[in-house]
Amino acid sequence: MTAYEHMTNMCAIGKRNAGFGGDLKAAAYIEKAFNDLRLKQVRRQRFACYGWDFTDCKLAVHHNGQKKIIPSLPCYHSPSTPAGGVHGEYVYLDSPDAPEAAWKKTEAKILIINQEFLESAALYDKFDRYKPAAVLYVCASRSGVFVGTMDRHIVRGRRALPAAGIEYADAAAIAAEGADALNLIIDAAFIENTYSENVLARVETPGAKKNIILGAHFDTIPLPHCATDNTAGMAVILDAAEKLAGCTLKNYNVDLIAFSAEEIDRQGAADYIVKNAEAIKNSVLMIYIDGCGVHIGRNHIRVIGDEKTEKFLQDAADNTGYPVSTSRGVSYLDHGYVASMGVPAAYLFRGHLNDWHTVNDVPENVSAKQLDAMSDYLANAVLALDGLDAYPNWKIDPATLDKLNKDIASFRIK
Repeated sequence: MTAYEHMTNMCAIGKRNAGFGGDLKAAAYIEKAFNDLRLKQVRRQRFACYGWDFTDCKLAVHHNGQKKIIPSLPCYHSPSTPAGGVHGEYVYLDSPDAPEAAWKKTEAKILIINQEFLESAALYDKFDRYKPAAVLYVCASRSGVFVGTMDRHIVRGRRALPAAGIEYADAAAIAAEGADALNLIIDAAFIENTYSENVLARVETPGAKKNIILGAHFDTIPLPHCATDNTAGMAVILDAAEKLAGCTLKNYNVDLIAFSAEEIDRQGAADYIVKNAEAIKNSVLMIYIDGCGVHIGRNHIRVIGDEKTEKFLQDAADNTGYPVSTSRGVSYLDHGYVASMGVPAAYLFRGHLNDWHTVNDVPENVSAKQLDAMSDYLANAVLALDGLDAYPNWKIDPATLDKLNKDIASFRIK
């Protein structure tokens, strides 16, 4: 089965947000795919988690006796609005640093502010002090409302504030044309005690003492399809696994990890590094995929590791004929948790991801050719590493490791 076929099969499941059932259907699909390849140590690892879902989000603009519904999506962890929604005037502020007189006008009103300030601690302080009734974040995307980077803001703030995202063009129209009132309706659910499952397998090499990890997450935000994020990435892992299962490796096992709950605070990764610490410590490299398959874009690898790790990955791409750029730096997707254990980890993606986390992230916007090229690169990178004369002595510098561990410790919602 091709990567594209795997992707469309998983997209057909529908929403796969952790803790609400679709994730378990996807886990069962991946488990079967691993078993069909006759891989070793195939298993699902269940973990406790919290989850969030929504069933409705509507924003109505009332002006001159007319009502217009504009597209919006709720922010991760947003509570539901009261029955009938939050209704009232709006106030637009260009930053959290707006004058106090401007902030005072937001009390009991709907605040509109740019998405870039989402992670601003000062913004949360202002929510507490001035008590807006709801907040609308203006998103740069013009292909659909973007919700992905909005996670945690409700929990990190001290107020259970209904929050949603709207497109820049719609926010500009409200500002230009005016509005007598806005009405925001959100029907959402945050559940504290649920569970999801990671799926693991191994391309086993008899006598091998070291491992290479290939991984991707398969859960989604609470929208159907989510093709590039990250159904396509998981499909590439399945395709690469099939290619590697047909090869004879000499020095390494290849550990395959399908993560759940990436989209809600990387809870699957947090569980994985605890339950599989020994296998991780015996690993020399992880390659992680999140966001791929677009027809027009640029392939990039961001490495948590040293120059030698980066050079190997670039050389493997050059030798495969796979166009890619590389850089080094810390990033906090699932691979960051593995890197926190001291294993160099690379994040492979293909941008620009203009439809990522939008209703337009559909299979039709994914290139089967690009998925095949990425899985070829993964398989060839593994074979190149297996062909080295000795185990590489790749490292993550102590300062980076310290930063990773401190930051990761702060992520999980207590």
